[in-house]
Amino acid sequence: MKKRTFLVLLCFVLMLTTLLSACNNDKYDKQEQTTATVEETDAPTDLLEKALPNNIDFGGREFVALTESDGGLQFNTEEFDGDPVNEAMVTRNLYISERFNCVLTTVEGKGDKLEVAHLTQGSDFDLVWPNPLFVGSFMIKGMVTDLKTLDSIDLTGEWWNQTHVETWTCNNHLYALASDATILGQAFGAIVYNVDAYKDRFSTDDLYDVVYAGDWTVEKMEILAKQASAKVEGDETGNFYGLGFWENLAYGMMYGMDVRLLNPTSDGKFELGYTNTCLTAIAEGIASLIYNPEINILSKYGGSADATASNFFNAFCGGNCLFMTWDVGSMYQHLRDLDFEIGYLPNPKLNEEQNDYRVMCSSGQMLIPYYVKDAEQAGTIFNALGVCSYLEIRPTYINKVLLGRLSKQAEHFEMLQFMHNSKFWDIGLSFDTTNEARDIIYNTVIKSGTPSAVIVYMKGHASAFETIVEYANKIN
Repeated sequence: MKKRTFLVLLCFVLMLTTLLSACNNDKYDKQEQTTATVEETDAPTDLLEKALPNNIDFGGREFVALTESDGGLQFNTEEFDGDPVNEAMVTRNLYISERFNCVLTTVEGKGDKLEVAHLTQGSDFDLVWPNPLFVGSFMIKGMVTDLKTLDSIDLTGEWWNQTHVETWTCNNHLYALASDATILGQAFGAIVYNVDAYKDRFSTDDLYDVVYAGDWTVEKMEILAKQASAKVEGDETGNFYGLGFWENLAYGMMYGMDVRLLNPTSDGKFELGYTNTCLTAIAEGIASLIYNPEINILSKYGGSADATASNFFNAFCGGNCLFMTWDVGSMYQHLRDLDFEIGYLPNPKLNEEQNDYRVMCSSGQMLIPYYVKDAEQAGTIFNALGVCSYLEIRPTYINKVLLGRLSKQAEHFEMLQFMHNSKFWDIGLSFDTTNEARDIIYNTVIKSGTPSAVIVYMKGHASAFETIVEYANKIN
């Protein structure tokens, strides 16, 4: 057992060392973010020993995770199959299993399985990765363990997104948290751009420098999209589009402009973060892109009114579009084998006064059921998954899956790390089961082109927003 454990640890550390040494790049003096990048951590072995407890033996105990789908959270410990992410997962799983002498198992199923187990006070599951729409009701019904009560989880660790810890803490309770263990299921909207087309049209302003300087704003994006646009009347093949806009990702752009559905108050409660002032400013900013006559745009609304997602996607992949809104987190596989280099950008800030970039993420939260065999033991596995996935899964995912197939430059790795560290989860969306709050921009300015429509919408849906605040403040 000790020999095998040593070999697994050696494999784990060698893979980490190879990944990290391959991806170091000190070109940019990046803005401070709430979570350190992988390159800024201690050596992998030091972090593992500091973050994980020693001398714990679970005696071969099985830990069962209930997942909506096994596509993102896998506990496979079988032979390596050649896929880099699978190999990283197997290495992580073997390491955790050997270190704590336990068995990791997943059971696929929806949230009603946890509901049944809770009603019967059954301890069927140790961990749960649910559909995000279930998380709010689970918290209100007292079905999950407060992570802040567990000594086995270090919530200050760099492997947790600290903004997530902060924004999901209510009345000093924290019931759900995402980590890199579920990174494959953490969809997030951002901007991809045609690097070659950008370099052909603009000789100054490396866009990554613009981002790191804090100057990537909706106004900057508007200027570049206008200057890149070219329209040839009667000849569609001569068109070059400044922007391909997928309306389904409008809420991600809205959140990128520094708004929250719920804001924490000084007494540990929540209040509505949506205000007429901030939403009108955001609506005006987005309208300046979607309904700008100087921007040649492909979108279902705005520019080419009959455009669909496939229209602007094909235009971008064909090299005829500068910027495209895209789900970089989970739809990366569609951007392969292109004839040009692509880059990645967070959604733009509303203006330069905004402090941080926001990369909106609404999925990936894991939790521990209230009725569990041993909450501290489950917390040990919960924490170990966070640590080992931070060290192993994220760099493999970015370097081998994203960059290995889409682009090859080290600066793209740095930007994707930056964006992952800028992820933001809004607890309010867990109670927005009808998407009335999430889709406010889509249902107003995107469809109508009238920024002031958000004020009318706010008034018409006031009761729904009040209910979200009420539900969130029931957490105790």
